[in-house]
Amino acid sequence: YFPTVELGMQWFDDKKPTFQYVSNGVYGRLGVDVNIAKFESLRDNDIVFVGLRYGYSSFKQEAKGINYSNYWGTLNTSIPQRVLSAHWAEAVFGMKGEIFSNVFLGWTLRVKFPFYQTEEDNLKPYIISGVGRTTGEVPADFSFTLSYRIPLFKTKTLHGPLKLGGAKHP
Repeated sequence: YFPTVELGMQWFDDKKPTFQYVSNGVYGRLGVDVNIAKFESLRDNDIVFVGLRYGYSSFKQEAKGINYSNYWGTLNTSIPQRVLSAHWAEAVFGMKGEIFSNVFLGWTLRVKFPFYQTEEDNLKPYIISGVGRTTGEVPADFSFTLSYRIPLFKTKTLHGPLKLGGAKHP
């Protein structure tokens, strides 16, 4: 088992002829990964993993320059900035390979399950920092990662190759 902590920031600015939507914020994820690959030695730090995460985001959103025209004329308005929050769970699958001591390069596929977000009367969040677009059924994404493992514990070393159990046959 490998505990994980992930932190990030996200900015989104979508300008259209009739409006401008701006969203930005910070997010964090806490979880655990399980290595599902067999390792050949205690020094083998490459992993194929599955895991679970809990995510939290605090973000701001606003809509500027909203122009709406109809029979009675043109309406120009905006929706002021408001701070919102969201909570979600994630299922993850990925791979990491050690490229230098304690430095890993890898990829991760995430499927996200939002279960709470602050209600906004005038504007439902289009982008949630850490989750992404909220217009689909189940948000999912693919990411490449460069990560560093903080060496809290020294890895044991073996005096020879790791021998897996089993009967020996002539």
